[in-house]
Amino acid sequence: MSDKSAIAQHFVSHFSKSCSSNDAHAANRLYVKYTNMRANYIGVHLDDSRKFDAELVENVILRMNRSKAADLDGITVEHLCYSSGMLPYVLSKFF
Repeated sequence: MSDKSAIAQHFVSHFSKSCSSNDAHAANRLYVKYTNMRANYIGVHLDDSRKFDAELVENVILRMNRSKAADLDGITVEHLCYSSGMLPYVLSKFF
């Protein structure tokens, strides 16, 4: 896959599927569990050593081994390496 539009559509399709629930009852049960756990969550102090930024993500992507088989979603390291220059920024916001 080398067409930028097709690659972008593949990402959209993948994340749309992985971020939606197949079972409304299970999703609701998990939501209730999440809200109950969140009420007592204190968290870890976030300092600069735990910071994800675009530069860190880009360096990790560039150091990944290429020419490996795709993962279960069909995404290869090459997809990450040759995607938009905005990808490291977007991924850093996820983390």
